[in-house]
Amino acid sequence: MKVVIAYIPPELLASVKQALIARGRSSMSVKEAQGSGCNDGVCIDPEVLIDANDRKVMRVELGVAERELDEVLDALRAAVRFGREAEVTVYVQEAARAVRIRTSEECAADRHEAVT
Repeated sequence: MKVVIAYIPPELLASVKQALIARGRSSMSVKEAQGSGCNDGVCIDPEVLIDANDRKVMRVELGVAERELDEVLDALRAAVRFGREAEVTVYVQEAARAVRIRTSEECAADRHEAVT
């Protein structure tokens, strides 16, 4: 099982959610974050120079079975490739185990299935 964490501009959140839901991935966590990415804290907007450490981004997290990982990454790529160039970073991490507390369902990483 994998954990996908994507940092995206707020204006792309709706398209990312739509792309994931269209592929059957409706379970996700979304949080607001701040950061500068890999550009040393300076972001050059077409019209103004801003301190990117004050730039708000959205952090989207979801658990994904290994066999579904490429499909999820393709959905993210498709959702953010329009309009202006935006800095989008996606991390993929290994998840050793997932437990749904309410139902006590568990998923071990070697089963390659996400708890849904």
